[in-house]
Amino acid sequence: MLADITAHGQVRIATVQTGSLPLPTARPRSSLPVRVLDVVAEAGTRILRTHPAYDHDALDRADVVIGLGAGVPADAYGELDGLRGQWGAELAATRKVTDTGALAHGRQLGVTGRSVAPRLYLAIAVSGSRDHLVGVERARTIVAINHDPEAPIFQHCDFGLVADWREAVRALTTRGASRPAGDMFARS
Repeated sequence: MLADITAHGQVRIATVQTGSLPLPTARPRSSLPVRVLDVVAEAGTRILRTHPAYDHDALDRADVVIGLGAGVPADAYGELDGLRGQWGAELAATRKVTDTGALAHGRQLGVTGRSVAPRLYLAIAVSGSRDHLVGVERARTIVAINHDPEAPIFQHCDFGLVADWREAVRALTTRGASRPAGDMFARS
């Protein structure tokens, strides 16, 4: 919780960020009968295709999330494609990144964004502000890559690498290419 709030008056509203609560336990299968209803499409309606405006729940489902900070220029995002493909990772970002329009606001993590709980959160050129870290505090493992050894992210990660992000991503991609599929996170 970020703040305790005392409300006065009859109307009270509470909001909860996506991903901030643990997943519910599965309900036991019910033995209630299931009835199938036939739904007839309207004759004057024909659906050619459907697609969401954006994949709003991709971050919620991702086992691996790569978070980008302002230190990664938007025109260099393609350099992450190999690593993203190997790991099946989704891109997320800090507020500074989404405010520039480099990634959609739906990809923003933190107090004014979303909360996620991936197995691995790889923070690339993320400074590590408290507001951003709120969105990744439930990640099982946080790995940070930043060229600044004094970056606050290093106080909140499980593993940190002080390096140029491009060199680190190339090394991770090369290392991943030499491993069998499905063995990306095995200890060596």
